[in-house]
Amino acid sequence: MKPGQIIVLTNLSLWLLLEAFVFWPKFFYIILLLLNIVLILAIRFLLHKANLGNRLWNLWILPFLVLNSIVAYAILIPQDIWLNKFFIQILFILIIGFNFSYFKNIYNSIFHPDQPNNLPGLSTNFSFLSWFFLLAAVYGLQLFLDLSYWILILILIVLALLTTYQYLWINNLKGKESYTFVFLLAFVIAQLAWSVYFLPFDYNSLGLIMALIYYVFLNLTRLYLNHNWNKRNLQSLLVFSGVIMLLILLTLKWR
Repeated sequence: MKPGQIIVLTNLSLWLLLEAFVFWPKFFYIILLLLNIVLILAIRFLLHKANLGNRLWNLWILPFLVLNSIVAYAILIPQDIWLNKFFIQILFILIIGFNFSYFKNIYNSIFHPDQPNNLPGLSTNFSFLSWFFLLAAVYGLQLFLDLSYWILILILIVLALLTTYQYLWINNLKGKESYTFVFLLAFVIAQLAWSVYFLPFDYNSLGLIMALIYYVFLNLTRLYLNHNWNKRNLQSLLVFSGVIMLLILLTLKWR
């Protein structure tokens, strides 16, 4: 099959499986497993065309995070309200739209490396979104299931490691120093996420707060590793983040 056909077939399969989740929620775990298998096979086929099999796991991390974070978030949304069903469909469209764009940029980076691609931009934007959905889902499940705090911390550390690693890898920030930041940032973010959990806000607000904090840490790390750590860049990032955080705190919902 041609790469374009693989991309179309993959996203069609993902869409059908996502819709199956709506109609047969009791098969959630089976459907989730099939979704991830489809992603792995699609990336493997694309890399097989270019003899780049050793990059499989690096390229799989971001779509894995986006898919599983949004699906985990979707299971917290009650489906007995029509508006919620519409919102879930929007989330599914977000997954498919991301995958089309991501696979297209993978195709360009593999088969047309001389052409620019938007993988770094996708990584930045969807690292933020996936972290929000992941944290909101983890906080929501913690509230509903009353899980152990140690399980919560372990989940947060693993998610932070994956998200940070893929972000630095896609932005070509590699080396021993970068790997140090992967573990350091994951540890710090996990501790902050645990502390934020005790604030009297709902899980959506907590996820949004931590997503913004994580966005700031990621960009600070990128500026440092790219040797762009200067007053102008830091001021722009902190002012922008501070304004957004203020708006969040003024509009968030208390629990």
